[in-house]
Amino acid sequence: MMYYFNHNKKGFTLIETLIALLIFATAITAMMSITSHGITNMTSVKNKYIANYLAEEGLEIVRYVRDDLYVKGQPFLPNFTDTISSCANGCNADPILLFQNQGRLNDVFVECNPLENCRVRTDADGYYRGDLSTTELTTFTRIITVDTDGVDSEQAEHELHVKSVVTWEEGLLTHSVSSEEHLFDWFTIAD
Repeated sequence: MMYYFNHNKKGFTLIETLIALLIFATAITAMMSITSHGITNMTSVKNKYIANYLAEEGLEIVRYVRDDLYVKGQPFLPNFTDTISSCANGCNADPILLFQNQGRLNDVFVECNPLENCRVRTDADGYYRGDLSTTELTTFTRIITVDTDGVDSEQAEHELHVKSVVTWEEGLLTHSVSSEEHLFDWFTIAD
C-alpha cells in the first residue's frame, strides 16, 4: 500500500502559529498595562478630589462656628477662640456632630494629639467624619489650625487665620492639599 502526500495543502506551520501567539500576547499585555495605569490614575484623581473637599470642609466648619456666634449675638472673639482653643496646634472637626449638637461646639473639634485623632474616618453610611467614635479609618488626615499668623497686629483682635491641610498616602508617596482663609469679626467691625 502506498501513501501519497499532498504538498498543496494550505495551513500554518508551527513557527507561524508561535509568532501569531507572541503578537497576540504582546497586544493583550499592552492593553492590560494601559488599563492598570488608567485605574491607578483614576484612583489618584479621586483621592485629590476627596482631599480638596475635606480641606474646604475644614474651612467651612470654622466659618460656620463664626457665623453661628454672630446669629446668637455673641462676639466673635473671645468666644470663638474659647470654643476652638484646641485648634491652635491643630485639630479635626466632625461636620455631622456640628449639626447634631445644635450649638454645643466643644465636642465638634478634636485636638490632633496624638496625630491619629486627626485621621478622617467614615461612618456606616459612607460619610467622612472627624468623630473618633466612627471606626473605619481612611487614608486621609485633616489638620485644621486657627491662629493669628500673617494677621496685621492692628487687626489681630478682629481677624483669624484658618488653615486646613489634608494629607494622604498613595503607594510610597505622601500627598497634601491645603486651603486657607482669613476670617474677620464682621459682627464687631460693623458696629
